[in-house]
Amino acid sequence: MCVYPPPMLRDLSEDDIKSLINSDTTPIREIQKFPCHTQAVQRCNKLVTEASNKVCGHEARDGYIRATLKSRSVMSNFSKKSDFNPKNDSLKRCPTPKRIDAILLQQYSF
Repeated sequence: MCVYPPPMLRDLSEDDIKSLINSDTTPIREIQKFPCHTQAVQRCNKLVTEASNKVCGHEARDGYIRATLKSRSVMSNFSKKSDFNPKNDSLKRCPTPKRIDAILLQQYSF
């Protein structure tokens, strides 16, 4: 198993890292917050693996990933547990066939 340094420390030597740890001042370089070992990174890893299994080539993989992310951004997002509640108004946006029949009967009943 290969072990790679974190992206933030990749360009620093061991002496540079030790001096940053021992110093009380802010490092010269602006340290960016990279997502690392989080759910977001795991989701990205899963997406890249899925894209690699479905398409061949760098451009095709990039297009597949971009299309998937675009599709996810368009889809409705449930942020709270109450969003999943069938009694909620979310069913009015995406009605079931029975609900469609009931709506049609109400609208067109004489």
